[in-house]
Amino acid sequence: MSDLPSNTMGIIVTCSENGEMDVMVGHNFKPDFDEKAVQDFELILEGMNYFMKYQTEMLHQIGDMTYLAAQALDSQESEMMVEFEADKALNDRVKKGSNVVKFPNRKMH
Repeated sequence: MSDLPSNTMGIIVTCSENGEMDVMVGHNFKPDFDEKAVQDFELILEGMNYFMKYQTEMLHQIGDMTYLAAQALDSQESEMMVEFEADKALNDRVKKGSNVVKFPNRKMH
């Protein structure tokens, strides 16, 4: 994967219609990139490579849970939405640029 931009890592997954995946990983760090950081990133990339190759069921379950959680949040958020329509007096004051809320001259705590 030498075609990667500098200081990046990449994962390429080739998928077949029968459900198989071929996983390829690579990185392209500049020579002056911190060696310790490169080692850490390489270990992270190898861990991701391992999970992509050998723990696909677990990743599938995590993806499914994430999808279901997002749907539940969307549903909850839509139930919590409150329709607000400002009255004419408020709209007029905002358009005029006047203070809508008056604050006291003293310090607020």
